[in-house]
Amino acid sequence: MLIWLILSFIAILIIILLPTMFYIVKQWETATLIRFGRIVKTVTGGLHIKMPFIDSVIRLDMRVQTFDLRGQSAITKDNISVKIDSVGFLKIEDARKLILGVEDYWSAIRSYSQTSLRNIVGEYSLDELLEKREAIAEKMKKIVDSYTKEWGVDIQ
Repeated sequence: MLIWLILSFIAILIIILLPTMFYIVKQWETATLIRFGRIVKTVTGGLHIKMPFIDSVIRLDMRVQTFDLRGQSAITKDNISVKIDSVGFLKIEDARKLILGVEDYWSAIRSYSQTSLRNIVGEYSLDELLEKREAIAEKMKKIVDSYTKEWGVDIQ
């Protein structure tokens, strides 16, 4: 009788824990396994095993992603207020660096981009802004990329 009780308990425990032991990483993702606050490993697409209730998984999309900077107000060198819409592209290059380097990378990248955009617009007159769009975009990319490189993110 006691054996059946123990076997039943083990069977129930396996049924409960088995689904939480496995995780699936999509082909375009990278997952980082964290155990007790330390990075154990970084894995790519497929079926993987983790220790239930001990390990946690952080997933990152490794595809090129877009971020919008809509309706950014800035003042030009000739004191004209302008509203600028901008789009940026980013790609995560190193998941481990990103997880260790910054808590909320989306907010940080948006903040750096907004600040850079305002600073760059302030360096040009309205006519120069209209004439030198590509040069301004390249300058902004270089500035934001200089901040995000240390996090393992590439601005494109």
